[in-house]
Amino acid sequence: MLALALALLLTAARDGNASLAAPSKPPALEHGGWRIETVDSAGDPAIWTSLALDAAGNPHIAYYLDGGKYAYRDASGWHSTPFDDNGMDSSLALGSDGYPRIAYRKLNQMNYAYQDASGWHSQFIYGYVNSYSYCSLALDEEGYPHFSFYDELRVVLDPVIGHLGYAYQDGAGWHTEQVPDDTLTFRGLYSSIAVDGEGYTHISYFHASRQDLKYAYQDGSGWHIETVDSEGLVGAHTSLALDDNGYPHISYFYCGETSYPQCDAYDLKYAYRDTRGWHIETVDSAGEAGTYTSLEIDRDGFPHISYWDYGNNDLKYAYQDAAGWQIQTVDGQGEDVGQYSSLALGRDGSVHIGYGDDSNGSLKYAYLESASPEPKPIYLPVLLKGG
Repeated sequence: MLALALALLLTAARDGNASLAAPSKPPALEHGGWRIETVDSAGDPAIWTSLALDAAGNPHIAYYLDGGKYAYRDASGWHSTPFDDNGMDSSLALGSDGYPRIAYRKLNQMNYAYQDASGWHSQFIYGYVNSYSYCSLALDEEGYPHFSFYDELRVVLDPVIGHLGYAYQDGAGWHTEQVPDDTLTFRGLYSSIAVDGEGYTHISYFHASRQDLKYAYQDGSGWHIETVDSEGLVGAHTSLALDDNGYPHISYFYCGETSYPQCDAYDLKYAYRDTRGWHIETVDSAGEAGTYTSLEIDRDGFPHISYWDYGNNDLKYAYQDAAGWQIQTVDGQGEDVGQYSSLALGRDGSVHIGYGDDSNGSLKYAYLESASPEPKPIYLPVLLKGG
């Protein structure tokens, strides 16, 4: 049953190299304001997408499509360069210099790639991880990388020991450690990392042995572990963000009271913590949705989540405002579209999502100028009435 649970849910320099055959001007509006572009198409669907925005609001995406690739868009259109011929499970962050940093898996080892004016550079960080690392990367305020990953080892007679791994760099070099939990195996899948303003690390993850959503964080006394949600089979496909007060917010998947593949629910859930503790909400319980989640918090403290609707094979987007949760279908223009979504919010309120299109074997990018283009009724009721 655990093996099935683990399978859950499915399963050159910057100014330089190839310019992809993608439109430099966005196509027609789709789905109430969303614009959709094909970034890369090589006959296979893009997987392990990770999107970030630079200071000018331009999108940058790390992904795997016939190798590890990195794409960015500027005024002339999309450009792409390979960063590793075997760059899987990639996670992207942009440095203050605008250059990309990528943590990723290369076969059975964790690597870190970065770009500068001379091109791409790659470093070996940790060895002997297994098929999926569920890698997640964040930079601290000094620009040092921190990333979480799932470290699964097979030992004598083939038992499996899996734990949550953590690697970070400082002035002395690279360090790796195992984040403490209990002695059970299969802990640390679907991890998502954030670093707060004091340099402490926060990680959400799925503890498959217990079938729970867990949250690990550091402070001056060390690591602390909390169980966030333990209702049924819950906690895969996590995405973590910190708000302006340093409180964690997590999007994740709920399978129900039974085990995959016999899920009796396919729901998108959301948890956040404040001074009163953890609060849990079901965001989307219609049909079979809630995998491949990606979460960010906007300047007003509201959550925004991209995710895959497994039942309809569509990319969906949920956001919260003063009126509650709002849900949109972003891309439903194929037989299978929306897996491996990655969301980022622009400073102007725009929403950007990178994702895979299995139907057309491509990497796609969708953006919306603003999730709430009109003033919210709670603030300007007279204007909304035309007064």
